Amino acid sequence: MYCPCRQLLPTLAAVIICVLLVNPTWPQQVAKPWQQPGSRLGEEIVGPDGAAMVWVPGGSFTMGSSIDEWRYRLTKLFRTNRVTEETPAHQVTLDGFWVQKLEVTNAQFARFLNDYGSNQDPEGHMLLDLEDTGCEIVFTNGRYQPVDGRAKHPVVEVTWYGARAYAQHYGLALPTEAQWEYAARGPKSLRYPWGNEWHDNWLCWTYHRGPGTAFLAATFPVGSFPEGASWCGALDMAGNALEWCADWYDFKYYRRSPGTNPPGPAQPPESGSEPQKVCRGGSYFHNTDDCRSARRLQFPPAQCNDYHGFRCVANLAAPATG
Repeated sequence: MYCPCRQLLPTLAAVIICVLLVNPTWPQQVAKPWQQPGSRLGEEIVGPDGAAMVWVPGGSFTMGSSIDEWRYRLTKLFRTNRVTEETPAHQVTLDGFWVQKLEVTNAQFARFLNDYGSNQDPEGHMLLDLEDTGCEIVFTNGRYQPVDGRAKHPVVEVTWYGARAYAQHYGLALPTEAQWEYAARGPKSLRYPWGNEWHDNWLCWTYHRGPGTAFLAATFPVGSFPEGASWCGALDMAGNALEWCADWYDFKYYRRSPGTNPPGPAQPPESGSEPQKVCRGGSYFHNTDDCRSARRLQFPPAQCNDYHGFRCVANLAAPATG
């Protein structure tokens, strides 16, 4: 049977070939919102895991602790043994990036585990310590799910490998130390996310804990303290859950850190001790000193406690993660 469409096929094929020769990238895929730069500070979008992300525009800030900060700690806290790892204070310039507005929750991490299909990464590292009494996710009837009443609380008992696996699953990344600190302090290099003065009730910390029990972390649901927002609109960057960063921990890194988009050490220092990853922000378990935005804490990447959590970033051009 004669079909006039057959006569059009060679012509249509020729048109497509011509278009491809003129524009070899056609048809182009439309970039997702988190793959494009934001238009203003704090602009909010929905990220690939369904969580809100806010825009952190590129800029510069003073990273680490200055002499003034050292004096503050001497006067107010009488703690000087840790100041070396935060010095020297140095100028850092970063490209813009998206950061999750809130810490990753138990509900989000349970959904990830169900999609991922395993509590181990391909190298065999545990992602979440389901056996610890502090874990707020359970595996029952072949599914991961949050403990009743804890869906909106930050996920805890997550290893660094678990945080990385979550981020990679959604095409995201863990923040570098520099990104985390910039999102927390901003270009004014504030002591805390909200400013330079401490406020007991603007965060979840050791003397303002959430509704925990003997078996549950004393966190608040994420986003419970809008007054504690950082300059870009990120919440809970002080207290609630401690947050894993991408970087290997090296207390001397600030002495040689590049001034633009520092990626963190390419490998852990040869110190003879177990390699560790950086954590930031303090938690319900920590004090005022540990909740400062410049404070650096560190743990082995396979370790986790009932205060270890995280949040992700979306990089327009992802830096190395070490």
